[in-house]
Amino acid sequence: MRTCCYITEMNNPIGFCIGNAIEIEESLDLMKYKVGHSKDLEELVCEQGGRLLVLTNKVQTIEEGREMIRETFKNG
Repeated sequence: MRTCCYITEMNNPIGFCIGNAIEIEESLDLMKYKVGHSKDLEELVCEQGGRLLVLTNKVQTIEEGREMIRETFKNG
């Protein structure tokens, strides 16, 4: 099983919200690709989702994976 890890800095929030309920709302806004959604949250999700697609051999490169995730957001 191939794995990877991300070491992230937790000094600043990712996205606009802090707190469980409103973080869920923010995640749903991203999934619906609403105007004004958090771009840094989008980047994190595309990076991690793209990496998962590489690790599961769905795509060859992280760039392909990121784009597949981003297009899924845009197209539903």
